[in-house]
Amino acid sequence: MKGPHGSDSESSNQEIMTHFFLTAIFVLFATTAQAQESDLDERFFQDEKELLYHNMETHAVSRVELMQLFWELQIEALAETINAQEVRDLKLLESAELNKTKKMSYRYSVLEKFQKQAGLERRPYTGRRVAFLGDSANPFLQNGFDPEVLGQLLDRIKAQRPEALFFTGNLIWSLELPQNGKKEDVVKLAPVRDQLGNVAYQPAGTYDSGHFRERLKRFAAFVKRRLGDIPLYPVLGEAEAAGPDSLQIFLEQFPVPNSTIIDSSQLVYNVSLGNADFVVLSLAAYDKANKTLLQHRMTSPLLQWVDETLAAQASSHTYLFAVGNEPAFSPEGLFKSYAGDDRSGRMRFWHLLMRHHVVAYFCSNQPVFDRTYRYGVWQILSGGGGAELDFEHEDKRAFYHYLLLTIPQQGAPMLQVFDQRGRKRDELLFSKRLPAVMHFRE
Repeated sequence: MKGPHGSDSESSNQEIMTHFFLTAIFVLFATTAQAQESDLDERFFQDEKELLYHNMETHAVSRVELMQLFWELQIEALAETINAQEVRDLKLLESAELNKTKKMSYRYSVLEKFQKQAGLERRPYTGRRVAFLGDSANPFLQNGFDPEVLGQLLDRIKAQRPEALFFTGNLIWSLELPQNGKKEDVVKLAPVRDQLGNVAYQPAGTYDSGHFRERLKRFAAFVKRRLGDIPLYPVLGEAEAAGPDSLQIFLEQFPVPNSTIIDSSQLVYNVSLGNADFVVLSLAAYDKANKTLLQHRMTSPLLQWVDETLAAQASSHTYLFAVGNEPAFSPEGLFKSYAGDDRSGRMRFWHLLMRHHVVAYFCSNQPVFDRTYRYGVWQILSGGGGAELDFEHEDKRAFYHYLLLTIPQQGAPMLQVFDQRGRKRDELLFSKRLPAVMHFRE
């Protein structure tokens, strides 16, 4: 690569190639990660793929060379934030005899380390704070949730003094044990699967209005005692949408702002906090006609509401976020593929997030912490609020946790992950200039 004293022509060419390679590597990562996706995915990203392959052919660049050039460009870009000795050390380590897997892992960890340094160490990070918590429902406990775990998390959240807490669904276990002779009244929630994708446990029970109302009231009082005046914005999860009147009871207990029940019977609303807006949506709904709990529903009314709300909020807010009760993309380490039914709907949903430049989609419904970067939008899955962890030895790395999002007046928002003991388990800067390339799954 040419240094800063090259010719104007060389410098211009390098800038063009730099832009190309940074763009191309992003598409390369995305297309590789989604190699098994449907034909819809192929059509959706065909233009980007064709551009990538056309430029690779034009410049006679192989994928291996592309990765190498990308790495070299990143080292040059990082030279502004790290000292010369560190740059030399990086280049020496890069030339060391390492196998390809170790070298790629090393590169990713180094890039993420300096991504944090570039964004976090230059200045004290201040801004408005918002917390996230999800999945506290527990069918094995008397209250339908774990007061010990949830209490510890809420106490630590309160100590952070956020302006709001978004609770991403499955607050309580709302069902009773199935009654004898009433099989037609049994409600089934999404099954819990093992690492091979097989059903390890099928949550089910019968719904009773009084039972649900009492448990939800008990949960709300518990959270209020712990949080004090910090506003709570809950998402209707599948555990809260289990009965014909459960949505009405939910709204009576939690009168969220700007709430709308759209034509598909799904609850949506949006919350504005300073220069950020959060669109909140539930994929779960109860079909009163067929007396059935509906799940994984990216319906046309829901997508239309998301599109219109994001468009309306974009002009008056710097940052847009989405909050839902379940992931659009399930962690491959747990399920190997999307756990829901509506694969085409979730792609249309993700397209909307991309088009409106949404920073991240926060969700839960699986008892893990997981973050992935897909086509310019982060998905942050957080199911550490007290639900059963490591069911059937599913994932021993899972831990109880909450998220803290700091939104600055300008610059990139920052996400931190804390466990129930207060230890910081992850930190991520939502930076477009130097995005993290390493996913995190625990």
